[in-house]
Amino acid sequence: MDSEHAPGVFDSLRGVGGVALQSAKTRLEIALTDLEEEKTRLEERVCLAVGAVFFLGLGVVGFTTWLVLLLWPTLGAGGVAIFAALYVGLGVYLGAILQNKSKTRPRPFDSTLREFDKDYAAYCHLANLHEPREVEATPS
Repeated sequence: MDSEHAPGVFDSLRGVGGVALQSAKTRLEIALTDLEEEKTRLEERVCLAVGAVFFLGLGVVGFTTWLVLLLWPTLGAGGVAIFAALYVGLGVYLGAILQNKSKTRPRPFDSTLREFDKDYAAYCHLANLHEPREVEATPS
């Protein structure tokens, strides 16, 4: 009697193992796609930022030089100090914005982690577990 059920059980286990491996492969592919997309976005942002900083810097230097020459008879060296204070203030303000954005950015691989959560919930449902346990989020 046991020999009649054994092939069915092993076939079932083999099928579940195959599905689990396929699911893991799919999730790994999603993770790799997320990583490639994140790398591409980062490269694009760095290139755009470098170009923007360079050309804005040239524009600011040119405009500041023109204003200092224009105001030199009236303000003298005080004109240079005014622009220096303005630029330091803007730099501090932009640095604070950058720091805030760095703290509030979404977690990397968020879609991959959501897919793993869905897989776990489906596994719990198939295994007749009442409710999936909460997976603790890792601090970002």
